[in-house]
Amino acid sequence: MIPLEDIAYLKEGSALQQRAYRVLVRHKILSLLEGFTPVLAGTIPIGVALENSDLDVLCCWKSSKDFTECLEKYFGAYPGFRLRQVFKKGRETVIADFVVDGVSVEIFGQQIPVVEQEAYIHRIAEEYLLKEKGEGFRNAVLKLKKEGLKTEPAFGVLLEMESDPYDTLLEYGKKIRNIEQEK
Repeated sequence: MIPLEDIAYLKEGSALQQRAYRVLVRHKILSLLEGFTPVLAGTIPIGVALENSDLDVLCCWKSSKDFTECLEKYFGAYPGFRLRQVFKKGRETVIADFVVDGVSVEIFGQQIPVVEQEAYIHRIAEEYLLKEKGEGFRNAVLKLKKEGLKTEPAFGVLLEMESDPYDTLLEYGKKIRNIEQEK
């Protein structure tokens, strides 16, 4: 599994991963969010990002007020900054979007540990499947994404999932996470 808190692996990765590393380090994005257990998720860490893919950072907060104040203080001056407070599946969620050095960043925070957030669990499932299925599968995912599919639906097509790929990958990721925690 790719390390979750340590992003050093990005330095040796693809051009998109190296760009992500430079943005995260140069602008201290993860260190500024240190009190909220930030973890990079999405397609960039697992190598199925496209040129226009954003950086997805997951966080856990105890107080949405403290989290939003942190986001506004450190990232509010970046181009395109937008802060939203919404409910996702009944959970209060804070999302900040902005652009850094031409890269879109989305910071997503909920009041549950990052390891319990759906985007994190999807990352586990997708990373495991990419490793298990090999480079041909990764290239097929990228091809479908270039044709306009989102990541989870691309996995669904390739794995011939009969039900919603978001839900299927979520359940699969939970099983993998539980196995990893038992080791």
